[in-house]
Amino acid sequence: MVIKRLLIKLSLEQSKTPHPRFAYEFYLKSRHLFNFIERTCLSKLKQQADYDTICIDARYGFDAPYMERSAELVYPGVLTIVLPFDLAGYRSLTTMVDYYDFIERLLVEGFAIAGDRFALPQHDVLESFRQFRSEGCENTWSILSKVIDKERKLKVQLRGRLTADSFSLEYSLLQGKALVDAQVVFVGEPDELIFAKIVQALYVDQGELVIQGKRGVLKRLPLPASEGL
Repeated sequence: MVIKRLLIKLSLEQSKTPHPRFAYEFYLKSRHLFNFIERTCLSKLKQQADYDTICIDARYGFDAPYMERSAELVYPGVLTIVLPFDLAGYRSLTTMVDYYDFIERLLVEGFAIAGDRFALPQHDVLESFRQFRSEGCENTWSILSKVIDKERKLKVQLRGRLTADSFSLEYSLLQGKALVDAQVVFVGEPDELIFAKIVQALYVDQGELVIQGKRGVLKRLPLPASEGL
């Protein structure tokens, strides 16, 4: 298998969960970062291993036997690294800089736990993380690019943008290299897994551009008339 996915999972003892969505919101808040690492680092590295997913399972509130730091192949294709989660420290964070520092510490600790038994791409992952931060924590990627009118040289580009707060689908219409129109056509929760294949088709219908999604039409956009270009 090829290592292609990385995530930090937060496990909280049920009686000590701050609120029902706490762990899920933690997961969503980190997806833009790990999506960046997966696309720019792991997909290019193509490192072979006995697993395709690295899951750092940060736990809080469990009894001592479950709080022992460990690294095991506990599911088919998943390397799970268990370490304690500093809930008080996490809740005291005030800025995104603090948050990224916190995540980096979890990564470094997790890799240290597993590094003596498993061949991990820790250097490459951490370098990718630092690249992400140095580039302003931006995470955008191309979802679709299509020429819709060869004669008028009209081209549509759709890009995904993932942040700690949202996933958005961005639309651009170009004529040659000139930008004719640009807008955000969809906004959802910050989970690219839900929206990974958000666009199913792109076509022109009666002078409108139709962006077709999984459950119907996402957006209809009027195209400029020939004399308007």
